[in-house]
Amino acid sequence: MQNVAGQLYFDKAYQKNIDLKLKDPLCAAMLFDAAVNMGAGSVNRFKAPVAGQTEGDWISENANLFTRPERKAGWKKIVAENFA
Repeated sequence: MQNVAGQLYFDKAYQKNIDLKLKDPLCAAMLFDAAVNMGAGSVNRFKAPVAGQTEGDWISENANLFTRPERKAGWKKIVAENFA
């Protein structure tokens, strides 16, 4: 993946994953997907999980931040298949 105009997709997504203290690799994948598909700055829209929220719940809730319907649906499917 080429960094367009210095977006640094991976770096920003990885740092946000660390900042949010997320452990499941699918959370990091979601942040990277958001960075690539909505711009690296979009990762700032993702907030830390609230008390009692599982990482699967976090992914499901944050899928709504995606602007493209197929991205929302894809992440909801990933949750259903991996966090059932």
